[in-house]
Amino acid sequence: MNVIGLDTNILIEEPKSIYAFPDDLVVIPRVVLNELDGLKESIKTDVRRNARRSSWILDAVTEANEDDFENEYMVMENGGLLMIDGQKHDPIDPTDPNKPDNIIISTLVAYAKTGDFEKVTLYSNDVNVRVMTRAEAKTYKLRNLKSRAYALVDKSLSDIESGVTEIFLSSADMVRTRANKYIDMKLDFVNGEHIILTDETNLKHQILAQYDAVMNKVVALPDYSKGEPILKAVDGDAIRPIDARQTFMAHDILNTEKDLHFILSRVAGAGKSYLTTVCALKLLKDQDYDRLIVIKPMTEVGNEKTGFLPGTKEEKLAPWFDSFKDIMTEITVDGQDTMLADLGARIELEVVTHMRGRSIPNTIIYIDESQNFSEETLKTIITRLGKYSKLILSGDLSQIDNPRLDSDTTGLRVWAERARNVNHGYGNSTYILLDTNFRSDLSAWASSFYE
Repeated sequence: MNVIGLDTNILIEEPKSIYAFPDDLVVIPRVVLNELDGLKESIKTDVRRNARRSSWILDAVTEANEDDFENEYMVMENGGLLMIDGQKHDPIDPTDPNKPDNIIISTLVAYAKTGDFEKVTLYSNDVNVRVMTRAEAKTYKLRNLKSRAYALVDKSLSDIESGVTEIFLSSADMVRTRANKYIDMKLDFVNGEHIILTDETNLKHQILAQYDAVMNKVVALPDYSKGEPILKAVDGDAIRPIDARQTFMAHDILNTEKDLHFILSRVAGAGKSYLTTVCALKLLKDQDYDRLIVIKPMTEVGNEKTGFLPGTKEEKLAPWFDSFKDIMTEITVDGQDTMLADLGARIELEVVTHMRGRSIPNTIIYIDESQNFSEETLKTIITRLGKYSKLILSGDLSQIDNPRLDSDTTGLRVWAERARNVNHGYGNSTYILLDTNFRSDLSAWASSFYE
């Protein structure tokens, strides 16, 4: 077993770093907790937030182990071990033994000196702490003592469920499924799971389908790549899904029996906003709903500030809804064709603060960039839905601009996972993860560095 020591700066940058070493013993010197406590009042929002989050995570682990007095170490949910070390160790600098950095280093030196561990590594993003640790290793000839910087990688983006499962069938079953439009099959899936049925003898022969958990059937879906398009742009171009996942997404939204939709991506340019807008316009055009309300978070990107914006509500909202207007322009040429003239009065641009207290029937509510909304904020919106309404939540988990959220804690992912839960999920919801950048070669190249 190896020992992993974490400096305070690691927990401030990545509160969940204690879970990054499932096969090791993670040691947190008690002085680190004191430093976290002091940073809870930091003037820097991200430091203050992550200090509290780190404390909450450690609180949960220690509470889960508080009745276990048999084991020296605490067991974490990922199988790793945790030790909060408050012992007095031989100081590395007798002239300043109470300096937090010196206490942290001396704690890891003590573990290395026991000889019980193959490797003892202190992770710190303070270069001087790393230098001093290596100096101590030289002084005491501790070959097992190392110090490294911590590479911050958001691994939570790699474990997002896709909402799509591939199932291989015989050629005969594929023929029957295509003819009957379904195949009887009992699966351990949530209702609405997207299925790609593939001929085991010809991998190019596929049927897009969806699981009906009530009837225990896999039901074939309309192929929007053929036949009538979803819409036609004013220049006559047919607007269709580009790939299987976009086809699943379009079918979900156009299904009026479904009223809650989660559309996630982890790359830019996956077509979420464009295809959602197209499908919503078709539903309005077909008189399935009375109106469309588009909501976006008023969140600045990075440190860029918009500042005070004068004017009416529509004028104040304009900067955040330019992307929606760009889509309308692309579909309708300057947004002024006959279809939009008919539908314009039925489309509203709104902010979350104006949604509280409302009850909204027979309406499509589309929340774009919902990765920037908290769990509580999305609850406010979800509970506003009235009869015969449809809520669409879309967002890119790799582009979260709200400093209080990450790809695990964003309300979009929290509510999506709740709705997909096999035991207490919401049966009239749909879920899909889009994974391909269709915007441009340049956009796809830039996005690849964050996948």
